Amino acid sequence: MAAGLEDFPPELVEIIVRHLDVKDVGNLRLTSRCLRSKASQVHFRSYFRSKRVKLTSPHLEEFEAVTRRGSLGCEIRDLTLVGVVRSLEAAVERADSEGKHPMQRWQERQKERQQNYELIVRRLSDVFKNIAANSVAGRLHSLSLEVAEYPIGGEGWRFIWQSTADTSRIIFSALQESRIRLDHLNLFNGSHLYHCSIASNKLSSIDYSTDALSQSLGSVRSLSISVSDRILDVTETSSGWADESDWSGLDDEEEEREGEEESDSEAAMVESDLWLAMADARDENNFIGLAGLIHACQNLKILHIHQYEVNRRRIDSRVTIPSELIFQRGIATLNMLPPIEECSLSGVFLRESDMLAFLERSSKTLRALSMKTVTMVTGSFRPVFDYIASRIPNLDYLYLDELVVGGVGGEPVHFMGVGQPRFHTWVGAHGSWTLRRAGSEETQQPIPYHLPTGAPEPVGSPEMTEWLHNQRQEYGPPSFH
Repeated sequence: MAAGLEDFPPELVEIIVRHLDVKDVGNLRLTSRCLRSKASQVHFRSYFRSKRVKLTSPHLEEFEAVTRRGSLGCEIRDLTLVGVVRSLEAAVERADSEGKHPMQRWQERQKERQQNYELIVRRLSDVFKNIAANSVAGRLHSLSLEVAEYPIGGEGWRFIWQSTADTSRIIFSALQESRIRLDHLNLFNGSHLYHCSIASNKLSSIDYSTDALSQSLGSVRSLSISVSDRILDVTETSSGWADESDWSGLDDEEEEREGEEESDSEAAMVESDLWLAMADARDENNFIGLAGLIHACQNLKILHIHQYEVNRRRIDSRVTIPSELIFQRGIATLNMLPPIEECSLSGVFLRESDMLAFLERSSKTLRALSMKTVTMVTGSFRPVFDYIASRIPNLDYLYLDELVVGGVGGEPVHFMGVGQPRFHTWVGAHGSWTLRRAGSEETQQPIPYHLPTGAPEPVGSPEMTEWLHNQRQEYGPPSFH
């Protein structure tokens, strides 16, 4: 009598399963209770270890059901939660079809979101509790946050930023409610959306010091985050008085006086908005949120920070954005710095003194350091490079790329003896923008470099144009045309 699949040993069924896609394995499991057990071994369970879930009530309700005791959703190790971005344009289309005013429909949508907030938090909390109670590890290996973009235009990137704030608020509320432990936490860094970040002031709206949230964050060993400066609303077009070309040249004296009064009133409002923007730019709440988050991750070993600009080239030139304070307040002057072994800074603005303070406080534990597209606002890289080469005994990996001295529009650092310039556009430029070293013997060698002499030459090669475009996509400011 010929043997059927049910008679095969589990090891042989596992070999067969490895050659099938997940749908076929699912169908095989439905044929009998015996094959359901034999086909549900290591390979099939691996399909459930990583999961992407949209942060909506229906999706979370469905996900909660598959994480209950005995369900394969308990195998989840790596979870990505995706916030949904809906633009005003989408609301306009719905409003048109319903005969409603676009803004009315948008306001209704905002109200609906607020009403759904508690429901979403509760369902996500239930998911976390199920994973903590039913999984083998009793925790999540990694939790990543992203946003999914609907087609948007104009200044629609603001809706993306709003989604990152809403998504973060929901996740931290659910973590606090569930107390699930995490190993790795990624907040919008490396998302498929190149312009996706959380505004620094939104980080400050979360209380990381609560006992419940500290329980979740206290186990985090790796934190990766993309953070931006606060969004300000004073634009260049409103930065001063109206140009003469804007006037129609009225002859009537009374109309002229009325026009002047309106102009004076508008100018006063612009100046008032300008002063408010100046105050908002330096509000302490813009900078303390990152410090609170890092402080809560007391066992942190790996820290990756990506910084994104949202205000440059779109706000009044008189408003100074102290972008370097994100690093200063968030890391350099943190009262208790975790034992960081690996640090990556990307797009970060800093001061020489702050970077030296960070290196001094982490010198005993730091093993890997990466700095890409980092801007030294004040000071020099020379003391920083000297400290790296002589004062960090356990450093085993160093990566430096696209470093700039002197703030936005400053001069790029050229490393000597390690290659050719990426673009031959700077006068007197020689050496590479990139330095990579591995092993303690290499990382403890001096780092020779120089700055170009004179202003860059006006060379607009296709390669450089593409590079500038990619830089803006990766580090901002967002395109709003």
